[in-house]
Amino acid sequence: MIDHQELVRLQDRDVATENIPGIHTDRPLVATSTVPDDYLHGLTLHDELEPVIEVGPHWYCPFDVPTYKDEDMDPKQRQKNLSNYIHGVRRAATILSKSQCVTKVLPLLKGVYPDELQRCYEMIEPIANGFVGVYVGQFFGPTVGNRITECRAWLRTIDAVCNPTGIVLIGLSSPQYLSGLPASVVGAAGRSQWLQATNYLSLPQDKSQQQLRLLCGDIHKALETGYNQLSLRQFTNGTIHG
Repeated sequence: MIDHQELVRLQDRDVATENIPGIHTDRPLVATSTVPDDYLHGLTLHDELEPVIEVGPHWYCPFDVPTYKDEDMDPKQRQKNLSNYIHGVRRAATILSKSQCVTKVLPLLKGVYPDELQRCYEMIEPIANGFVGVYVGQFFGPTVGNRITECRAWLRTIDAVCNPTGIVLIGLSSPQYLSGLPASVVGAAGRSQWLQATNYLSLPQDKSQQQLRLLCGDIHKALETGYNQLSLRQFTNGTIHG
């Protein structure tokens, strides 16, 4: 997984996806617009999609917008952002399709509360036949600590409310944490775990790729432990993070 800023750097160096070592359809390059808010505010749709078309990642999660819980964002602003997102991600998918870009769009599921998640999913579901990206980086990091329990609860809620065809997690690829999630979680992308597991910056390339294959195997095994969707009655409409 790389973010949009890294995608621009690849574009500036005239690097295409097919020329990146260790990347192919079994280990696809996923690019995402989940970047800091101040960077997002300066992007036009043209600026955002140009490096996608040039580099050609296998998947791209376009047009991210901030959606925070009521304590951190005016609900009216969140609703506006959510409506803008639904329009923007559809527009991005249309532009990429017309450009004959090889990149497939993986829409992000946005929202905070169950009704918002359900509305968003219903509107973006056709883009990738029910597959969505879910960003979970907000649950981990030096400022928030390790909130895996809250992360799992949120994914269970998404699974129950939306019943998606498949969820690809963005910001989490630890086999330990992927174990036992809903069966709708079918993929995971995360940079920290990849760098740690492969020693990419210090090992020879062939050794690093061997470590990557081992990590991918562990991720697949962890995802296979997923359980089927639980009843909606087991979940509340309490605050969650999106």
